[in-house]
Amino acid sequence: MRERMRWDSVHNPTGLVDMVHAGWVQRLLRAEDWRGFPGPGDDRTGGQTRVGPKAKMIFDKLSELGVGYVYEPPNSIPGAQDVRPVDEVLSLGQATCLDMCVTYCCAALDAGIYPLILTLTRTSRKEGLRHAIVLVPLERSWSIGCDVVIETGFSREPFIVDEDKFKDIVVDSPDDPSGTWLAIDVQQASTPPGGATGKWDTALSKGADYVRNWEWDLCVDIGGLRSRRADNVDLPTVMGAEGVLVPAYIPLPKNPTPLQLIQTRYGVVSFCSRHELRTLRRWAMAPEKVVKEEASAELENRSVESAAEAERAAFENDDPKNDQESDLAVAVVTGTGGSGKTRLVAQLCKDLSSIGWCAGFLPTVTDITAEELNALAELTTELLVVVDYAEEYRRGQLARVLRAFRNRRSPTRIVLTARGTDIWWDEFCEELELDGIQLVKTLVMPNLEEHQAEKNPELSKNIYYKAVRRFAELEGRPFPHDLAAPEGPNATTLDVMLRAWLAVADEEDDPDKRASTRWKDLYDRVLTTEFIRWRKTPILAEISSAHLCQVAASLSLLTPDSKQVDEVLSRMTEWAPEHLRRSRFAETLVQTLLRPDSNEGSVSLRPDPVAEHLILKVFGEKPELLDDVLPLDPLEVPGLEGPDVDESAVQRALAWGQQAQNTCMIITRAASLDVQAASRLARRVLKARPHLWSSALDVALTQGGPFATALEELIASGADLPLAEIQDAIPLGHGALRGAALAATKRLAASAEQNPEHRALWANTLANRLSDVGERDQALEVAREAANLYRALTELSPTDYTPNLAGSLNNLANRLSEVGQRDQALEVAREAANLYRALTELSPTDYTPNLAGSLNNLANRLSEVGQRDQALEVAREAVRLRRGLAQVSSAAYTPDLAGSLSNLAAFLSEAGERDQALGAAREAADLYRDLAQTSPDAYKPNLARSLSNLANRLSEAGERGQALGAAREAVDLYRSLVEDSPVVYMPDLAGSLSNLANRLSEAGERGQALGAAREAVDLYRSLVEDSPVVYMPDLAGSLSNLAVFLSDVGERGQALGAAREAVDLYRDLAQASSDAYKPNLAGSLNNLATRLSDVGERGQALGAAREAVDLYRDLAQASPAAYKPNLAMSLSNLAAFLSEAGERGQALEAAREAVRLRRGLAQASPAAYTPDLAGSLSNLAAFLSEAGERGQALEAAREAVRLRRGLAQASPAAYTPDLAGSLSNLAIRLSDVGERDQALGAAREAVGLYRDLAQASPAAYTPNLAGSLSNLAAFLSDVGERDQALGAAREAVGLYRDLAQASPAAYTPSLAMSLNTLANRLSDVGERDQALGAAREAVGLYRDLAQASPAAYTPSLAMSLNTLANRLSDVGERDQALGAAREAVGLYRDLAQASPAAYTPSLAMSLNTLANRLSDVGERDQALEVFTEEFDRFSPAIRAHLLLVRASWRHDNQEEDLMAAVHEADGKDVPTLLGSVRREIAYAAANSRQVLERLPPWATVTIDVKMKGGIEAWLNCVDLAECANVLEKIWMSPSDSDCDTLRAATELYVDIPSIHDLSVLVDRIAEEGIQNVVSRLRWLYRAQMLATGWCSAHKDGRGAHYLREHMVNGGNIEGENHSERKEDLADPDMRSEVFQMLEEGLPEEKVGELKSIFHLADLSSPETAYEVYGRIEGAEDVLEELLGNGNWRAMVAALEVNPSLGDSVYGAVAAVFAAAMNNDTNRALELMDRVYWMVDSVDRQRIEGILGRALHEGGHPQGFANLYEWLRRPREKDE
Repeated sequence: MRERMRWDSVHNPTGLVDMVHAGWVQRLLRAEDWRGFPGPGDDRTGGQTRVGPKAKMIFDKLSELGVGYVYEPPNSIPGAQDVRPVDEVLSLGQATCLDMCVTYCCAALDAGIYPLILTLTRTSRKEGLRHAIVLVPLERSWSIGCDVVIETGFSREPFIVDEDKFKDIVVDSPDDPSGTWLAIDVQQASTPPGGATGKWDTALSKGADYVRNWEWDLCVDIGGLRSRRADNVDLPTVMGAEGVLVPAYIPLPKNPTPLQLIQTRYGVVSFCSRHELRTLRRWAMAPEKVVKEEASAELENRSVESAAEAERAAFENDDPKNDQESDLAVAVVTGTGGSGKTRLVAQLCKDLSSIGWCAGFLPTVTDITAEELNALAELTTELLVVVDYAEEYRRGQLARVLRAFRNRRSPTRIVLTARGTDIWWDEFCEELELDGIQLVKTLVMPNLEEHQAEKNPELSKNIYYKAVRRFAELEGRPFPHDLAAPEGPNATTLDVMLRAWLAVADEEDDPDKRASTRWKDLYDRVLTTEFIRWRKTPILAEISSAHLCQVAASLSLLTPDSKQVDEVLSRMTEWAPEHLRRSRFAETLVQTLLRPDSNEGSVSLRPDPVAEHLILKVFGEKPELLDDVLPLDPLEVPGLEGPDVDESAVQRALAWGQQAQNTCMIITRAASLDVQAASRLARRVLKARPHLWSSALDVALTQGGPFATALEELIASGADLPLAEIQDAIPLGHGALRGAALAATKRLAASAEQNPEHRALWANTLANRLSDVGERDQALEVAREAANLYRALTELSPTDYTPNLAGSLNNLANRLSEVGQRDQALEVAREAANLYRALTELSPTDYTPNLAGSLNNLANRLSEVGQRDQALEVAREAVRLRRGLAQVSSAAYTPDLAGSLSNLAAFLSEAGERDQALGAAREAADLYRDLAQTSPDAYKPNLARSLSNLANRLSEAGERGQALGAAREAVDLYRSLVEDSPVVYMPDLAGSLSNLANRLSEAGERGQALGAAREAVDLYRSLVEDSPVVYMPDLAGSLSNLAVFLSDVGERGQALGAAREAVDLYRDLAQASSDAYKPNLAGSLNNLATRLSDVGERGQALGAAREAVDLYRDLAQASPAAYKPNLAMSLSNLAAFLSEAGERGQALEAAREAVRLRRGLAQASPAAYTPDLAGSLSNLAAFLSEAGERGQALEAAREAVRLRRGLAQASPAAYTPDLAGSLSNLAIRLSDVGERDQALGAAREAVGLYRDLAQASPAAYTPNLAGSLSNLAAFLSDVGERDQALGAAREAVGLYRDLAQASPAAYTPSLAMSLNTLANRLSDVGERDQALGAAREAVGLYRDLAQASPAAYTPSLAMSLNTLANRLSDVGERDQALGAAREAVGLYRDLAQASPAAYTPSLAMSLNTLANRLSDVGERDQALEVFTEEFDRFSPAIRAHLLLVRASWRHDNQEEDLMAAVHEADGKDVPTLLGSVRREIAYAAANSRQVLERLPPWATVTIDVKMKGGIEAWLNCVDLAECANVLEKIWMSPSDSDCDTLRAATELYVDIPSIHDLSVLVDRIAEEGIQNVVSRLRWLYRAQMLATGWCSAHKDGRGAHYLREHMVNGGNIEGENHSERKEDLADPDMRSEVFQMLEEGLPEEKVGELKSIFHLADLSSPETAYEVYGRIEGAEDVLEELLGNGNWRAMVAALEVNPSLGDSVYGAVAAVFAAAMNNDTNRALELMDRVYWMVDSVDRQRIEGILGRALHEGGHPQGFANLYEWLRRPREKDE
């Protein structure tokens, strides 16, 4: 690149022309960039000048280059300025206004335009602002020797043109016809900081303004000077690079062996076109930035033609303006051995060389010199450099190359081939990033298809036939015309070539072997032929093929260079003494048989997969050979020691080191052929040569593979290794080396110095390693030890150890969280954050990053316990700190900022702030995307993770399409990562697939969702096989998800199986670690309940739902903030299952509790919980309606709609679907109370919303639209709009029919139901035949479904038969109608017997239909009898219901059935059944035309509005305090009538026990007065609050504080006024009440623990009690203090709290008192005899004094007297 020139406008004004060169812009720009610049030619067309359009074209093209505007260099002096050469402007993309003018003038000369450069100033020439513009005459063109404008070449004054002042002839705008000169402000074509390029009209208007309003400084006639002055500066020259790069293809040696013919670099067979080559060629030629992920995604699973179109679109749509760096780009081509990587890039080299590129392979053995690199860097032509096996050999050299090429202005392309892009690529990108090299056009090709024959059979056939023809030609054999291409599966490109060779030259006689398509057989046949050729060499004729195999395998394993072959052969027993013969053999191998090409200096059999197969086979059969040929430790090479080191010894040591590295890499490669065989070799290698640990570790770190396990076994064996170095090298979370890291850490921890500092250090590390392998309990134990050690060290030296303590506490918090001890984890995380905060105040620079990290951790712990607002606040602080750090040091802290933003997005989402959450998630993803562009493999995993998070946030905001796109991109990224490093990224891929399944399901893509979920489960199953402890929880979670998606597509049986397996797994996990997995078990039980319900197993579903509620209730009791939302959710589910089982009263209770919980949550955090409250209200409305409370049901439904309408207004995309659902529910509730017009309006609105949603996203919402249309049909029918109703029903059936056709299992049930509805609507309009057809189709569908799944679909079949009976009757088919009705009744009878509460109403309906059908055929007596047939099968409540139905059906003697029903219902039965039937009887009795006598009170009670309101207020009470308030407000002075009414209501609502409780209390109020009753309730409430408060404080570590507050003066319970202090734990009665409540709610063991703590606290203090409970060391001190105070009772109580204290000195003293107190004199004396000599004389006197005082006080146990007497006797210690 040329040096900058200083232009002195005062002393050398025309010197500026030396920077302007014709032809340079074209030469310096890439072809794509130059295209569009105008060239010379006729400047007039049709009499009109072409100068103006050409000038505009130059301006526009310069604008496209994206040159950034910079200010004048600071070293410029008045009158002089440094001018950048054109090549710097175009390559670096920076320019001042003057630089832009010079560049413009170069392009203008190329176009035949005459340019001048004018500089101007705003004020005086010395002090003012200066600016440069270009002047262009429109009536003049430029060429060598043309006329000039200014004879002197410059002018300091404005010149006159044709007697006109210059300012008057300047063009103002593109359409200005009056001007003849252009004044172009070329600066507008550059990009100012933070701005955009200007437009052509702006450049002209500003240029004219400068001419007219600024002062003329200097005008340089560039066109005139350049037309007269020769341009002596040559164009950039293209020089050769011969000898630096190796050509694509090299000559074939004479008499080649079979494998040499097949080797890629000889190019024996001509290349077969494939789409990957076209992709690489476009990438090399195109100037646009290539987005590798999109290119890879478009290429996968596509035809050649469509892939090419996708590539073209990707390139054409890219914005070239984004590319501001030098034109340096890297591509990575990956694939398994034999997939054709090298051949592909060799052909690319050949193709580009043919069009003038300098292209070739970089040598990978000999180092490239600085001179050679400079030669390549100075090339002005396009350059392509290929590095083969980049992952193994040449990373350091490659980085050198890129550093050398970073400033090249011509296109520079580097192609790397590798078997994968894993950690090696990561490290390479990070190294470049540190050097400031950004790869803006990086293309990572999709992995070349391993099974090419399967994926692209036409390509494989083409390769095969070409190869056969060429091999036949070379062998001099005829082409076998009748040959058919083999069709065996799993063939790589290499396999195809080998088969082609064998088709020509195979001498195998065995037809079975010839026909085999197994790759092992194929390779063996080729190797047999190869070694037959070897033995034709005279020197090898007497050597056996078996021995030649061993030699080839040894050399291929070690891959020595040509100079080392002889030394390697000398290690083999047969060749050690044969010096001369061995030397000749080595020469033959190097020069002929294994001749390295000029690119590969190493000697090895080729192709690599064949060599790897040979290695596995030879050393597998003869492992002892491995012991012989492996290199010894390079440090043991003779001659390395001493001052005069032998150079040959150094070279030998280096060679052995390289051979060791090669061995590990090649065995790792060979694992792709046979994992077990490679693993056996890896173990053998390390056993024979332990010093190879370093090479093994290097390879395993980047590639995983067999050496990971081998290294772990070597470490565990106790081998002498640098364990600290190994441990430090393995990062946490490494998928392959976790076990090795743990093994090393365990040995280090065991052997560490036993001082506290070293123990703490290694305990902290060991805890992390244990957690990494899933040993969470052990990890917690060790983390606790580390924290305790650092705490002790900090007490001794706070300054030195406080940072360590804070770090260990962070670690401990994570370990506690992992095992479910979330409250303790929170306390520990808080302490860590507080410590870091204090450290940051002292030294912000050192500790702010640590504080931000600990705040991130604290936010997670707060969220886990439900303290979401605090979590959000802390997360915001973490983001604020990291944003500040990133502003100071972007490279260092931007990744941390992105991570904190992802966390913040999750917490904002939990708090209901979905828009803000989405913004934070988007910012995180954008930051990671930028990072991944500059360092792809360093940040691609983070980008993928952030995209998964972004998908969740987008989904929450209703942006389902974008959410699906983000989830898909995340999966694609993880897939590419897994291809290169499966062990590391397989878990992430599985997680992202689970997320993708959710997003696909939301979008209605249920089949694809199921596929993704199944793949996730399969991946987790494979992970569990290798590491069950780590991945079993993930497998359980993925199975729960899979169950949902299986159910979505109608695979209900499989769904149930998956859900059951998930529960079983979580149950096992919860048994092992209850705190950690109880929440997961509860969630999986909820899912199982739904799946059981789907298949009709309602009893089991109810059991699972109840267990889930019980688990969540326990969790919520211990940690309300964390688990109340889950409890509310599980209660909503339980209500649904209770309703299905007919337990409507209990369902209503559960639904009410769910609403109460969610209302409280929504009041505290509206944004987070209002959506859930709306859902619970919708559910409650349904259950209230079932219970006959239709008015309340309508109120709840209206509130749900109101809430969801508000949510939908604020966020339509997120909440419109929910609003539509609530409107459908409201329509039903309105219809229930007779508000049919309003019901129709709500239903219509629901359909409208679903129609809009389905139009935008058909797959997701068409099912909802169909369902809402079915509902609408019913409401239209209710208001007499029967034709419209029929239209809606028909549309619903049409939609469901399409859905069922696409997914029968998922939608056939819905189709059947819609047909049932259609049958009724057709009947309404008199279309009876069509109605019958629809009904019959519905029955047929349900019959098939019930046959496959009886429990799930028998109820629906019975319902459809009932409809069919009515439709048959409509057309006069009475006998068939009677048969259908009888079948329906039979089915419902069986169902009602098994589940009476659920199916009695349906049985009654079907009996009504059967009676009608019997009546139709004149069998009225039978009609009456059907209601009481098989009466004995049913309980009294069911019989009452059936009698009531018969009473409503018959027209005479109704009172007889009604009284019989009363008699049955007045008996004993299940309350759930009795409650509903009693209310129906009461309603019938109230509306009876006959006066009925002798009815029980419940049948005649009238509950007025006031009474109903009082009952409802009672039912809505959340706790006993609210109950007391309700009683005071409503039931302060109940009348006898009120009491009677409540008693009757208790019987009427026998299924709602709370009403009975209310009745009992109201009776007591009537007897005792209000004060006694409410005081007792408040007393019980306080006891309840004390019990739960103490339990919670005890669990959270705040027990001592809580007891101190509530044992003396009485604490303040949440919700009470301070002035209303009640009796507390100091009161014996209250204490007794509290312990009674604890006994009712906790296990006996836990109650005993709490009682013993309280007893000790009562005898001493709460602090003493909890110190004894929590710490053995502290407890010993406490016991000594209690002894000093003479408090022997507290000492005895301390033993009850912590029995392990009995082993300590003062614990033994306490045991003496305990035995004496229990009158166990012998035990007391036995202990005293031991204790006496353990304590000193002071303690003996204390003990004696305690006993003496006890005797004086009286009432002492007899044992005390015996002890006192024993102590006062003189004694001597036994020797």
